Amino acid sequence: MFISTAIQWLNEAVFMVSKLSFAVWSGIQTNLFETMIFFVMIYFVSIWFIQKKKVYLPYALLSVVILLSSFTINRIQSKSQLKMIVYHAQKQKALEFIKGETYYCPDDDSLMTNKSSDRFLLKPARLFHRLKRKDASIVQIQKSEEIELFQFGKKTIARIHQTNFSTKQKLDIDYLILSDQSKPDFDWIKSNFNVNQIIIDSSIPSWKAMKIKHSLVQQNFMVHDINDDGAFVLDL
Repeated sequence: MFISTAIQWLNEAVFMVSKLSFAVWSGIQTNLFETMIFFVMIYFVSIWFIQKKKVYLPYALLSVVILLSSFTINRIQSKSQLKMIVYHAQKQKALEFIKGETYYCPDDDSLMTNKSSDRFLLKPARLFHRLKRKDASIVQIQKSEEIELFQFGKKTIARIHQTNFSTKQKLDIDYLILSDQSKPDFDWIKSNFNVNQIIIDSSIPSWKAMKIKHSLVQQNFMVHDINDDGAFVLDL
């Protein structure tokens, strides 16, 4: 209890400091290697500037070159990325599609109302992937009350919210996401879908997700349970 409260206070303190305009430089994402090079650069620049030792200047310049090169490589990689992510958002569904530096999350509105999900899930994830703007055109969507169909890249993804329906014909699906009140069984899935892998998102309680996963694994389905296995990241 004490530890969880302390962590919550720490998170709140970090968030409050981040709102001070002079305390942060927003929109910057660095990995461990870049952080280390940055401090090495500061070290050599400080020695060169304070002690006037020119011998350290080439090392400082080399650090700058390495740092800028790493930034450039990561920027090029981010512009060519194509991903689907099912996040682990406590008791919520959280699906996001990423293309280059754009993204689309059909669950944005509900996630934004949860301050914890917005601060500690969406913002860090989008900063990490260097995402700049929302663009719904990167994915084709068809949806009804029971099911959503997404065409992304060359993959077809279905997300079901209920299981009290039947499709007119079996759908060929690469990834089937179970969400909300869906209570699927082997026969229902087999009669409605040809599916490669099943994902159980975090809107389904963990105890219920474990039972669903166990029953589907017994029928030789590939199953990823977000509550148990963590976020699902698909690189295309």
